[in-house]
Amino acid sequence: MMSSTYSTRVKAPASNLPSHGTIDTLSYDDGVRNSLGRASSDKNSLRKGLARPRKTILFGQLNCRSLSSLSSREELNKHICDYNLSVTCIQEHRQVHRPEDPDIRISSLGSSTIFTSSATRNRQGAAVGGVAITVQTSLLPLLTSISKINDRIMLAIFKGNPKTYVVSCYSPTNTSDEASITGFYKFLNDTIASIPLHALLVIGGDFNAHVARQFSYHSTTNRNGQLLSDFVNRNNLLITNTLFQKSSKKLWTHRSPNKYLSQIDFILCRKRWRNSILDSQAYSTSDPIGSDHRIVCAKIRLSLRSCYGVALRGHRIHIL
Repeated sequence: MMSSTYSTRVKAPASNLPSHGTIDTLSYDDGVRNSLGRASSDKNSLRKGLARPRKTILFGQLNCRSLSSLSSREELNKHICDYNLSVTCIQEHRQVHRPEDPDIRISSLGSSTIFTSSATRNRQGAAVGGVAITVQTSLLPLLTSISKINDRIMLAIFKGNPKTYVVSCYSPTNTSDEASITGFYKFLNDTIASIPLHALLVIGGDFNAHVARQFSYHSTTNRNGQLLSDFVNRNNLLITNTLFQKSSKKLWTHRSPNKYLSQIDFILCRKRWRNSILDSQAYSTSDPIGSDHRIVCAKIRLSLRSCYGVALRGHRIHIL
């Protein structure tokens, strides 16, 4: 069941992060200067924001099944490095926070930093669920805030013109009760409605959904797939890893215990940024973690060219 509606927003941390605790407001105006007295090129680059023209960035999506062991976190960091993922949306880390921990806990993976909201415990006491977002540590100065919307949704905001909003989400399964899945999409719709239309929006999630599209893995749509399609249409979104003609081995994202393959993990973007989406597909990089999901990567380079035929609708702003 979904938790009650709430949102907890914290300021972005410095690169020397504690494993958990209160996050203070920080300034990055006192950057390192070179011998000529000019700000370093890295700092100038960061001032331009996460998404910008002539700069390709990669977003990842992975249901990792668990990050409770040191080896799984090391493997995750390796995959992030191998594919140079700037930001990665994570589901099912299965790490339960301690009662004294903040709603969002932060820890280092090495070259990346992970922000987790707590997993929960089922009736048997086992840890289940938990969403997270990883950010390359070098990009932390661009992270302005990160929010826990509820147990299944997180939101991160990055500097830039336009700003970049990244949502990590984890949908109930296709066999879940109607109240759970309806509540999930209500919270997700409310979150998207609070994001300015001109912003670059990236949603990475395990949607537990089959969608039938021209370049998708499935030829039929299940219940969750219909709800996902309705959500996409309502919010003028694209499912990036169904946009490109790929072989089936680059489409499926999940292998069940009986070896059944399916495409249930997706990265979504707004239609207005269609020209900015260069590629999106699944890769076989998550097997060493012990996950039955594959990582999905979307390659984006900001294009300011108009995307004709995209209707822009009004939106509501929710102050969190």
